[in-house]
Amino acid sequence: MKFILSIFFSLILFASCQEAIKKKSIQKEEPATVNTGYLNSMEPRNVSNNLIIKDISDLIGYWVGDFEPDKDEELIKKFIETDQSSWKFYKKLNLSIDSISGESVYGHSVVSGTRRPLNGSYKKEGDTYVFLLLEPGDDKFDGKFEFTINENDSEIVGTWKAFGKVRMFARVYTLRKILFQYDANKELESRYVDFNKMKENKLMYEDEEYIEESYFTTSSSVFDFNSSIKELKSKDVENLSKADIYILRNSIYARHGYSFKSAQLSSYFQEQSWYYPVKSDIKKELSAVEKKNLSLLMRYEKNAEEYYDVFGR
Repeated sequence: MKFILSIFFSLILFASCQEAIKKKSIQKEEPATVNTGYLNSMEPRNVSNNLIIKDISDLIGYWVGDFEPDKDEELIKKFIETDQSSWKFYKKLNLSIDSISGESVYGHSVVSGTRRPLNGSYKKEGDTYVFLLLEPGDDKFDGKFEFTINENDSEIVGTWKAFGKVRMFARVYTLRKILFQYDANKELESRYVDFNKMKENKLMYEDEEYIEESYFTTSSSVFDFNSSIKELKSKDVENLSKADIYILRNSIYARHGYSFKSAQLSSYFQEQSWYYPVKSDIKKELSAVEKKNLSLLMRYEKNAEEYYDVFGR
């Protein structure tokens, strides 16, 4: 009888151990529990003008910089070395620290026009602030941000890793605090060329055939107008190229800090010294002039001439 009871209790103990091992093996880091009331007002609160961090409160605000693939991760390193389109994975990140209460931290990220809430905590180790912020986890591209910054420093340095299985599962970044303010007077500083959009034209010269390459590019006329200040008329727009109209339209969004989903647009506006991708929705912030110009530009964009020589008309 004692032998049977011994076997019985051994089986129970074995089953309990197996269940414990099973639970341990599937245990994973839980994404942030999001306060839905907070999501309705995801913007930095009580932002100081200090760009050098003297106190924890100075960290509240927009932190912007390159969001790059982590080349130390072997799988990503191999992917970058073999894929010619890997440049598309180099993005801009706005990591916004919106509020800090005790050791709890609330914020949001903006990448390629997508805004995601962040929830986590910080601790202080000597002169270093150490942060862990988590995205909700209900999107396949969600992950965790870990970063540090020292007192009397001006740069956040950190990593991001996806919760799930995605191709670009690890990134690194170095961010600086920016004091974003909308300024309608910001002017375009460079021309736009999309080398992925090209058309070949056959030309005849002295009985010989030549091939001319035309690109989706702006002309010098794009610098003649500021679509956030001047109300455009049909005569201003009717002779512009489709690329001119396309950039004049999107420059309105860029001045408001919109984070573009398009890799080409994002890359182009990052060339403008005044551009910071900090917003995912700016519709309510548009001025009356901008709304009128958007309507006009979109109407003409549909039928405008698409391809011009890269050097102009």
